[in-house]
Amino acid sequence: MTIKSFIIYLCVMLVPMAGFCTIQDIMNDIEQFDFNETQIEQSLADYKNIQDSYIQLPRGRFNQYDLVLLKYKMEVFNYWFSQKLIQNIDKLPHDNKKLQDLFDSFPFILKDNQAKKIKIRSSKHAPEKFLDVKTLEDTRWSLFNNWKDYKLASNYPVQGEEAYFHGIKFKTGDIIVGDTNTYGYELLSTTRDTKQTGNHSAIFVMMHDKGRSIPTVFDMHAGGIRATPLSHYLHDKISTYLEIYRLTAEEQRFLQPNWQNQIRNYFENLISKQQKYKFDFTTNVDNNDKNEFTCTELVTEALHAGGISSVLELTLTESYAYDLIVQFGTISREYLAPADFAYDKRFSLVGYTDMLNIKTNLLIKLESDVLTKVLQQQAIKTNKVLHKIKAKSEAIEKIRTSESFAGKLLRFSTGIKVSSFPAGEPNLIAFSLFFDEEVEKTILYCTGSKKVARKITTTIPKGRVAVKKNIPTFDPCYTHFKLVLNNLSPKFDVENFLIDEKNVLSMRKAMRSLLQYFHPQSEEVRE
Repeated sequence: MTIKSFIIYLCVMLVPMAGFCTIQDIMNDIEQFDFNETQIEQSLADYKNIQDSYIQLPRGRFNQYDLVLLKYKMEVFNYWFSQKLIQNIDKLPHDNKKLQDLFDSFPFILKDNQAKKIKIRSSKHAPEKFLDVKTLEDTRWSLFNNWKDYKLASNYPVQGEEAYFHGIKFKTGDIIVGDTNTYGYELLSTTRDTKQTGNHSAIFVMMHDKGRSIPTVFDMHAGGIRATPLSHYLHDKISTYLEIYRLTAEEQRFLQPNWQNQIRNYFENLISKQQKYKFDFTTNVDNNDKNEFTCTELVTEALHAGGISSVLELTLTESYAYDLIVQFGTISREYLAPADFAYDKRFSLVGYTDMLNIKTNLLIKLESDVLTKVLQQQAIKTNKVLHKIKAKSEAIEKIRTSESFAGKLLRFSTGIKVSSFPAGEPNLIAFSLFFDEEVEKTILYCTGSKKVARKITTTIPKGRVAVKKNIPTFDPCYTHFKLVLNNLSPKFDVENFLIDEKNVLSMRKAMRSLLQYFHPQSEEVRE
């Protein structure tokens, strides 16, 4: 064992006793990590030790912003390490089963196409086909009954309340906090509080049906309550990064022995009611309507059923963000955010999964930081925003009115249902949709996933006639960020990336349409 390996090992062993490891310790271990191609076993051991120290870090003792930076640092490290392994696949076990077990022991999950290249699956128990899991609609609990009998529903090692999937033993009552693929909501939530470490929460429950144990993740989706197979929820089509938190053993001593069964009964009762539930877009802390939830409220209600009290320290929306949002409707200043579970000392991190989406995640974080500065430092001109959302708001109102003739036409032409929108004022919902569309467009441009026709023309001779033609090119932000993000390494400075003037300027240009709505006179965003 090398001296560096011994220090990492000592750090991990001392965490439970004295909190020896700090955020800076883990940062240093990552930056000093050496992937030795001639000593793969040692590199794997060092990587595992760093992961152990990251999971055992007592998060309640540290600054929340520093924890967010550490999270992104770890995502960078995981991405870099995964690529190193793929590049050195010939030095790893040649036996397919051993190779599969090795990759299943890592916190990151390979993309399906990456896994196929090295002749394994993204996870040993991953389903062969990804299902489009629906939310509860029209008083039919179709979401659970549609897949509970499939092999994918119970294709896990299961024992009692535990299900093993991709290196983690999930237990009934585990809270899942993380990032989803809804970029607009990510931006809006991080703007409300820049210290947030996830935009969504869910809860794991071992459901029972006809003598079978079915590992299930319940969450409050925008369209209603959703029950998802565990393997599906841990897939990059739904999530990009997830942390699993569990009530500490000390706290569990104060609960009834059957507390996990009570949580399961709570969801069984929801299923039996055959009732429609709506997402509570106003996030009122004092909401007593049990038919309306936010994602965190659903988790809280389930915990209450098990005898676990509410999180006491809530998130307070930053004043600059609150002043903007309330112009579009009623929204609570204080609310329960997904990250509040992570910072509650009654819960401890037991594992996490990283879907290797770090490049997009960094761009989203940069975008939220840029917009936050715009909201903080400049007078907000909302005329264009109001004009933009007015049409959306009117359309939402028509669609939600079942007897409206215009609404019927819209429902027929778009496929959108009366129940497709969350509970809340049309203006607030339209404001959220505005964010979703604008942010997703920016991210697609910056990742090169979408081309945009710039005002570039060329003359192409065609016979004797010269033809002017627009040439589709990638947005300049893609050209800039491709160079920056294609060289991720353990020494990548996340904080510097988020404040670097060139990166900020490129992102502001990429956010042109979004920022013009808020501050049309900004020099950086003019055409």
